[in-house]
Amino acid sequence: MEKTIKNKDDLRVFFEKNGVSLTRQRLDLGYLLLKEKRHLNTSELIEMVNSSLPYVSRATIFNTINLFLRYGLMQKFDIQSGATIYDTNGTPHHHLYEESTGEIHDVFLEKEMEEKIRAQVKKALPLHLSSKTDMGRVLITLPV
Repeated sequence: MEKTIKNKDDLRVFFEKNGVSLTRQRLDLGYLLLKEKRHLNTSELIEMVNSSLPYVSRATIFNTINLFLRYGLMQKFDIQSGATIYDTNGTPHHHLYEESTGEIHDVFLEKEMEEKIRAQVKKALPLHLSSKTDMGRVLITLPV
């Protein structure tokens, strides 16, 4: 199921549907974060919000992000450098991280291809990928 927010009306519906109090700060912050699909580390995210919405507190920023994470509107993952990345694309997908450039790319796979990759990874590595593991959370890293 695709979870996208295209405008502030979509956000209002999301908040109402999930019984979340609608505040001006949440609405403005949600729209700022979700209107474009992108990957931001923590400092980039804070800088973007502070420059566009200086009246939004740091607590509101992270409370709202946690809300969006809980409802699948955003994803959060850590990369090898220790940075936390926030992905504003709520649709199920994978990530390809290029260590040499620091770039993160969204990778969308058909179910059949995803199953083939999962089988190859299980065969090649001593990992346990449970059926609960969401392949959208898997981060594939390219060596430098």
